[in-house]
Amino acid sequence: MIRTQLRPFIFGLGSFLLLASCGQDTKKKAPPAAPLGDVAQVFHDVSSRYKLPREILLAVAYKESGFTAEPSRGIHDQDGSLRGMLNGETAVGLPRSVLKLDDNPENNSLRAQMEAYGALVREHLDAQHLDLSPSLHTADAVYDWAWQLAQVHSRDKEARKNVQILFAMETIETLNRGFLWQDAGTREKIELLPRNPPLTVESFSAPIQANLQLDTSISEIYMVDYLQLTYGETGKVDNQPRRVIIVHCPLTLSSCLASQVQTPDAEHVMLGAHYIIPASEQLLKKPVKLLPHRAPVRLTDPNGQQQLITDAIVIMLVGQSGHYKDGQRMQADPAWYNRKQLQNMGKVIEGVCTLINRDDPSVELERCRTPQDGLEFRTPNGKAFRIGDIPDFEPSIFWSFARNPDDLSGDIELQLPPNQKLFPAGSSVTINLGFIRSTAKIDVQILERCPSGKTVWSTINSMAVRNIDRKTIQVERFDQGPNLNGQQFLRALAYDSSGRLMGWGTQHFFLSNYDAAGTPGPNEGLCAVP
Repeated sequence: MIRTQLRPFIFGLGSFLLLASCGQDTKKKAPPAAPLGDVAQVFHDVSSRYKLPREILLAVAYKESGFTAEPSRGIHDQDGSLRGMLNGETAVGLPRSVLKLDDNPENNSLRAQMEAYGALVREHLDAQHLDLSPSLHTADAVYDWAWQLAQVHSRDKEARKNVQILFAMETIETLNRGFLWQDAGTREKIELLPRNPPLTVESFSAPIQANLQLDTSISEIYMVDYLQLTYGETGKVDNQPRRVIIVHCPLTLSSCLASQVQTPDAEHVMLGAHYIIPASEQLLKKPVKLLPHRAPVRLTDPNGQQQLITDAIVIMLVGQSGHYKDGQRMQADPAWYNRKQLQNMGKVIEGVCTLINRDDPSVELERCRTPQDGLEFRTPNGKAFRIGDIPDFEPSIFWSFARNPDDLSGDIELQLPPNQKLFPAGSSVTINLGFIRSTAKIDVQILERCPSGKTVWSTINSMAVRNIDRKTIQVERFDQGPNLNGQQFLRALAYDSSGRLMGWGTQHFFLSNYDAAGTPGPNEGLCAVP
């Protein structure tokens, strides 16, 4: 069973149950439960008013936005104009128009959006004459709720069942993993405990298993599936590719896919792609092709204008890298990409360039695969982010995979103590490192935020290792971290004896009672790097 642990409430109740089980007088009046925090109260109220499982509401709002109600927008004009994607307007990944919310600033609150979302879901269920179980005890009950929410999120004439399947799978996966969230201002904590045992496709009844099968076919590239959503802009002008563009979508996989059938408009960012490479193989086993190469796609350029791409293949990396506020990345997550995703990127680049060369021999294969020549990575311009830019971009990592998908030879694993994600500030946090024996050097880094808002990796430990595959380190932190909510991100880089990068790994945890000010940040040299 999934339990939503809203800590201020559960701790009070848990203490009473513990005393009762230890032989205390059960007739004594239980101590009053601590009041819910503001965010927890929102979910409690919406759940009660519209008869919706609180766990489901928490899972959707967390996976879509991390409970952030303000629209996610980047700077897309020289005058500082802000634009975002349609599905990044609200905390639940739906446009304001769908939630029937106008531009009133009061509608930027989590309460307003969750109330509107609760009403929308209840309206949908009542129209379908559905009376779903409020309990999530069984696998099929979880699926019923996830699938109906998928209908709410993708129900217009452009709805695609593949997108609905992926939304439902994302919701179920969020319930499986659980999460710990801490508010940067009030320090309120919400924890959704992982489902135990986790749900897999085999957990569901046979009809549901059949309904969760994605409709894909083979493509010209052996390790890519064809997942067609639209025929693109046919009948106007053909795309005649001579180069490759790599972009990034910071939303969920289902939202990034849904954006591909979005009707072009001047207010929102257009982020079209021929190929999509997800961050996790749990939802899509392979990268997917969305459009034939001859179909052009639309991208919003740095000046905020929609550009019809007629000379390139666009590859999109999907990963929830953070929320964008006024062109700055908030709630940053530097672990949005991984070695497998970049390895797949390199293989898709190789396959795409081979096809481009086949159709137009004047485009040299090696030039097509060379960064800053036939291969363009969309990266931030200074500290200002545009939607589509690749955050945490490091040429030493991304370029190496573009040149040779199998270039890096081994990951490094960072393990926290079992079932622990929250530690008192200043306590010694044990990190167990696992790596391959040919590793000769390990750099451990912490993510920090510069005064400009940019995030950088600062090295806190550099060690030589020899003929071992495990190492234990201790980390002590006091500060609020780059997201100002006590969350700390670690990265370990493994090098061989020649100094060549072999692989990397990441981990994160939260601090309680952290210092909101008065702790040193990154050094000026790191922050000065463009």
